[in-house]
Amino acid sequence: MLSDVEITGTLTFTGELSFDGQLHGGDIIGEVLIIGPKAKINGNIQAASLVLHGTVQGDVLVTGRCELKGSASLVGSLTTNRLAMDEGATLIGKAEITPDAKHRAAQQKPR
Repeated sequence: MLSDVEITGTLTFTGELSFDGQLHGGDIIGEVLIIGPKAKINGNIQAASLVLHGTVQGDVLVTGRCELKGSASLVGSLTTNRLAMDEGATLIGKAEITPDAKHRAAQQKPR
């Protein structure tokens, strides 16, 4: 999704999604998520894999690998199984790196 896309509400997907737009007042829930450098997310993220280049204000739960690239800014809590963080990336909040992330995701799945 390109940078001119603006979504209010929750976005749920399967497979891989590259998102470079804006999301307000909702969550992004899916499998493989790539957040582009122009993206601004004001909500929570739950994914199996995440590559973050843009800005997120909210809580992030990644059951697999989470990559915070040099342009990434995350304000909120991060729970993940594995974390790779480039120089220049910003994380303001609590980070929990635990193999228990998959169990937590199963507990938080929407019904």
